[in-house]
Amino acid sequence: MMNGIDLSSSSDPTPSEKLTRLRTLLQTHNLDAYLVFSEDCHFSEYVAPCDERRSYLSNFTGSAGVALVTCDDSVTLNGDALLWTDGRYFQQANKQLCPLNWTLMKQFEPNVPSVEEYIEKNLQGKRIGLDPFTVSNAQISSWRTKFALSSSPPILVPIQKNLIDEMWEIRPSIPQKPVCVHPTSLAGEEVSSKVSRVRESLVQEHGHATVISALDQIAWLYNLRGSDIDCNPVFFGYGVVTLTGAHLFLGRRDENDEELLWLSEEVKNHLVEANVTLH
Repeated sequence: MMNGIDLSSSSDPTPSEKLTRLRTLLQTHNLDAYLVFSEDCHFSEYVAPCDERRSYLSNFTGSAGVALVTCDDSVTLNGDALLWTDGRYFQQANKQLCPLNWTLMKQFEPNVPSVEEYIEKNLQGKRIGLDPFTVSNAQISSWRTKFALSSSPPILVPIQKNLIDEMWEIRPSIPQKPVCVHPTSLAGEEVSSKVSRVRESLVQEHGHATVISALDQIAWLYNLRGSDIDCNPVFFGYGVVTLTGAHLFLGRRDENDEELLWLSEEVKNHLVEANVTLH
């Protein structure tokens, strides 16, 4: 189960009510369907409760899966709700999905289309919304290239505001748990050495900067650890390394809206010594 957390409560809308709310939002945004991925905006497989959007919508809490919900226009769309996941989770999905509302698509099984195959065949010319922060540009480019071969290609529409967030009335807050230093004696390499190696790669690739969004990579690069995601020693943030500087963007504030007061002096000094600018 994803983080072992049950996202449902007695006050939650029913599976049918959730789908009705989402389809209302689809009409508002002029969409025919909406994709909900498992990953957060850092492409983490295991995510914090606030990012368990697919789990909230479908009640399926496995760590891998993609949901697709279509409108019901009584003409070309039948109001489908489909959940793709792999063989590790077939039994769990069968127990957690409401059979009156959801269809389990058993990924990689014979005669079961993939997400893109289903879209290509059944949603020709339709507008499919998605949160661009939860899927890679490479994935979207690959799908668009494939869809372009169709006489009436499906249209992927990035929606900046995640529609599940819009309908999730009691969404868990974003974690801001303490960050601590991971000592060099355990890390095996100084931050300055790691940053230098990143810069060497930048020079080889004729680049000027790289943005690091994967949480485990950020924790590794800056020799820091956290617990914003259960059972994962990571914290929310972004890293940027340029040819002349290194930056860590945390963007956290305390209850008085004052930056960095929650951060320990040890962590601040650690970053100063490593010439990492904290934002």
